[in-house]
Amino acid sequence: MAIEIRDFTVTIPAGTAVSAGFTASLAMPARVVTEIRVRVPPGPRGEVGFAIGSGGLPIVPYGAGNWIVTDNEDLIYPLDNVITSGAWQLLGYNTGSFDHTLRVYFLCQLVQSQTAGSGTTLLPPGSLSGGGSGGLGGGSGDLGGGSDGGTGGTGGTGGTGIPGPPGITVPLILPPSFPAPPGLGGQAVVPVPEMALIGVAAAGTVGLLAGGGYYPLSVQADVDALSAAGIVGVPADAALDAALIAAAPAGAAGAAAVSGAGSE
Repeated sequence: MAIEIRDFTVTIPAGTAVSAGFTASLAMPARVVTEIRVRVPPGPRGEVGFAIGSGGLPIVPYGAGNWIVTDNEDLIYPLDNVITSGAWQLLGYNTGSFDHTLRVYFLCQLVQSQTAGSGTTLLPPGSLSGGGSGGLGGGSGDLGGGSDGGTGGTGGTGGTGIPGPPGITVPLILPPSFPAPPGLGGQAVVPVPEMALIGVAAAGTVGLLAGGGYYPLSVQADVDALSAAGIVGVPADAALDAALIAAAPAGAAGAAAVSGAGSE
C-alpha cells in the first residue's frame, strides 16, 4: 500500500527527434516505487513516444529503443524490484508541431532502513566480509575465520576463539567525522566507549573494542559494516592500539557481542 504519491508534469517540445536524447528529471528521495501511472492527454496522435527509466536507460517499457506511444489514455504499471535511489527520468520524443505534456504519478513506500527504529541496527547474516553464520571472518561462528576456529583462531564454534594475525593488505580507515579522544586533538573530547572501532591512521589499522575483547580487523568492508551498525569510531595512536591488544584479549564476552551483532 502506497504511503506517498509523487506527481510530475513533463512537457516534450515539438520537433524533438528520437536522436535528440530528450530526458526530464523525475527525481525524488530514496523510495520503493510500487506503481507508476501516466496520464496522456488527447493530441499526440502517434507523434509522441516516451519511457520511464533511470540513467538514460528505459525501465518501463523494458528494452532500449522501446517506447510507449498512445493518445488520450491513463496508463498503470505495477512494479516490483526496481531502483530505490529515486533517480528516475522520463525519456521521450515528439516529432509533431506542438508541445505535448504528460502527467506522471509514482506510488511510493519508504525504503526499509527509513522505517526502522532509532536504535542500533544489527547486521544481517553474512553482511561482514567472508560470510559465515556469526563471526567476523567467516567459518561457523568464531571470530578468526576457518571452520570451527581452525585456521583463523584457537577456539571452537561458540565465538570464543582468538583471532589470528589480520594479514592486512591495504591500509584500513575509519569513516569520516568521528571526534578525537583526549590528547589527540580534534574538535571534541570524548572517552573511549565500551564498544568502538579504534583506528590508527599512521599504521593503517582498525580494531574492534567490544565486551572486554579487542579484535584487529583485516578488511575495510568489516570496518564499514560495523560503522553502519552504529559502532562509534575513535582515532588513536599506535601506543593505545598496543595497550588495548595487551590489556583486552579477545574474551568470550566480546566475542559473543560481536557474534550476536553479526547473526541477527
